[in-house]
Amino acid sequence: MKNKGITQSIFLLSAVLIGFVSPGAIADPLGQTREILFECPVGENGCEQSEIKQKAAELNTPAAMYEYVRNTHEYALYHGSRSNTINTFLGRRGSDVDIASVLIAMYRSQGLPARYAVGKVAAPASEVANWLGVKNVELAASIMDDQGIQQVELITDGDRQTIEFEHVWVQVLLPFDDYRGAASPAVDCISATDRCRWIDLDPSWKQRRFNPQAIDLYGDTGFTGFDYERYYNAIKNNDPEYRDKNPLEIYEEAMLAYLKTQYPGKTLEDVADSGVIIPASDGILPASLPYRVTGTYEAFDSIQAHDDVHDPKWAKFLTIHYSLGAFSFTDGLIGPFLLSSSTNPIALADLSTKRITLSYFEGNRISGHLYEHHQMALRLDGEIIHRPILIAWQNDQADYIGRPFHITFRMDGAPSTTSGDSGSTIEASYNNLLFGGYYVIGTGGDTTNWSQVHRSANQLLSANNAFPIVNDSNGIPYIDANDNGTIDNGERRLLDDPVAQDQLTGGLLNVAMSLYYTKFVENTRRLDALNHVISPLEGFVGIVSSTYDVEYLDTTAYSVMPGGLLIDMKGLSINGSWRTDAVSDFSNTHFELLGHEASSLEHEIWQELTGFDAVSTVRGIQMALVGDTTLQTPMNSGSGNNMADQYEGFQFSDTTPAGFSYTPFTVFSTRPATWAHANSG
Repeated sequence: MKNKGITQSIFLLSAVLIGFVSPGAIADPLGQTREILFECPVGENGCEQSEIKQKAAELNTPAAMYEYVRNTHEYALYHGSRSNTINTFLGRRGSDVDIASVLIAMYRSQGLPARYAVGKVAAPASEVANWLGVKNVELAASIMDDQGIQQVELITDGDRQTIEFEHVWVQVLLPFDDYRGAASPAVDCISATDRCRWIDLDPSWKQRRFNPQAIDLYGDTGFTGFDYERYYNAIKNNDPEYRDKNPLEIYEEAMLAYLKTQYPGKTLEDVADSGVIIPASDGILPASLPYRVTGTYEAFDSIQAHDDVHDPKWAKFLTIHYSLGAFSFTDGLIGPFLLSSSTNPIALADLSTKRITLSYFEGNRISGHLYEHHQMALRLDGEIIHRPILIAWQNDQADYIGRPFHITFRMDGAPSTTSGDSGSTIEASYNNLLFGGYYVIGTGGDTTNWSQVHRSANQLLSANNAFPIVNDSNGIPYIDANDNGTIDNGERRLLDDPVAQDQLTGGLLNVAMSLYYTKFVENTRRLDALNHVISPLEGFVGIVSSTYDVEYLDTTAYSVMPGGLLIDMKGLSINGSWRTDAVSDFSNTHFELLGHEASSLEHEIWQELTGFDAVSTVRGIQMALVGDTTLQTPMNSGSGNNMADQYEGFQFSDTTPAGFSYTPFTVFSTRPATWAHANSG
């Protein structure tokens, strides 16, 4: 737990607010950007105007637009932008930057110039804690620092505490005579600049009303919580209360049973107190910001304009690297072998509403020779963005199908709050994936929401209508181009039609991925609320795969391996699970339950979508115990070490084999005097 921002100092009673605009920052205060979208997507049938533009027109006045975004969009604690306005608006949740983007999009869609403003602000520590949903001000400062919020400082002056931090808000250009925004402006501020002024607004800042009588069962010694032994043996014992249920569902039922006996008349909502936003309903724009700006601030027309001159950057990106056999391609090689690089990464803002797939692309032949090598194509919403050539040392197509390759994803995490440190990277590596398989790449975090599920499901339904499938006598699927129910000359196998593959196979995997990620985020927030815990999501990245390969323990299916029928969120970063009323009370039991809940979802989603009895780690354990397999619990802690006794069962040795030498690491609490250290500056 980091507490770098906690200091003692004298509270400054006054500050000078000086605004200036960076070069080029007002180049286009009405335009769309990668993050600020408010027009219909190109090529979208039946779209007359986007939901953001439609809602802004319905609200009509600047004040109504501000109050709508402020009152409906929950603040999420992450740095910069990880979403575009379509996703943030539909999910009603985002950082200060992403919520600012939504309000800017609304204003710009109605012809009102709007932009970002950023500076260091100071607010009462209790209000900052309330804004974040915690009860301890030191915890509030610490988790902000953990999530990469810049310049966080907890200042104590007697019994008065203030938290300072870098923050983003909105400026909208309105006429002097109606700057409070109660009516639709009658003045064109682009042409009549002398009659207008920039008004400061913050749609991300809000206070919540919490229930002071909320029941805290987490620390109640009478509440036994989650019974893991019963859960693992649920299939073996045919236990209806635990079998085929998600751990969250089981946990809620256990809480309800305890409430019935110990707190008659109380419900889970008397326990899970996330608070409700205290709405603003004045009908006019606020006369000032709800906090103090401590010094200078800057204004930018776009996220790109900010990132051109500042670090850490607001925009976050994903890079993808792969290797095939002896060939390994990294950032050092910019060219056709690299799916994406530090000079051409994929923006998370794009991935918040677009599907990215990695799939087999068959080479063409001329007179029996390869004209174009077999490839893996990277597609963004069906459009090829990278088609790296794979080394073709043989001409036989069969030699490529099934060849293993390795892939690594690196996604921007929380930036550092320490000078000279680049911050964290969320990484996931997958080895021995199969060349010829189909993979959807997923990213997410606090930006993940149900609109992504609905979008992916609608896309798949449209694809089913566009690409009817007919199986031949061997069960091989063909594209029934004329939809007559038979295979005609010229109709291709599904495998040979990359567009249909992307829409159908990629579409199904995308539904599975978005459903898994959304339920994981939703269940995490629910468990946090029930246990009075905050688990700041830094982000996650992973893959969903169409090929099927299960790892076995003897003859028992244990877990899905990479390259199999797979939902695998391998790159997951949660900056702790902290009790909301203490500065450093890490909740181990809560974190353990989160892990089981996430694992259970891996098989639940496939069961829901396909009807297959899919396998995940926790379900593999349950299935193994049906055959009277012994469940081992390796442990090496202050209370004991039973790992050495279990080495033989796992086919490990606790001694050094003959012919090998071994020198264990030595951990020093202080630097030995013989070590020299030079500061590289």
